[in-house]
Amino acid sequence: MTSEREGQAWIQELVAAIVTWGIEGAPIPHPLGGESFHLRTAAQMAQDYRLRAEEVGLERAIDELIEDQARWNAGTGFLTGLGGFGLLPLQMPAAVTATWVIQTRLVATIATLHGLDLAHEAVRTQILLTLLGDEAKEVLKQFGVKLSQRIAQAQVRRLPAVAL
Repeated sequence: MTSEREGQAWIQELVAAIVTWGIEGAPIPHPLGGESFHLRTAAQMAQDYRLRAEEVGLERAIDELIEDQARWNAGTGFLTGLGGFGLLPLQMPAAVTATWVIQTRLVATIATLHGLDLAHEAVRTQILLTLLGDEAKEVLKQFGVKLSQRIAQAQVRRLPAVAL
């Protein structure tokens, strides 16, 4: 039971880090051991695309943002795949993490362009649920079922033995 809780805690920390990196910029280590740098924040991206939106309109600017981030995503997939089959155990987690960070930044940038406050916890939760897509529906459904079961069990315990 303890190892399961530790595993869940680790996953929660990882998801929180991915959301934070996507919104606030991810640290990127220098490949040659130099000083690391940060991926641009969603707010910085939104500022650039807000200027673009003044020229071409918000929807077109968002379409361009999506295209640009798709190219970023493809580029990271290509770069993480350069090591070949032998490095696959290291490359897969790096590629998946990079993809999630880029997608988080994309969704957060779009949210910012639409005037949402990224510091608000509800907005961050909505960003995470957007990334989960259909999986979010299943997670929320399971959560609702478990919550309903616990409420029902608590109510049954309150009933007098005569009523049962």
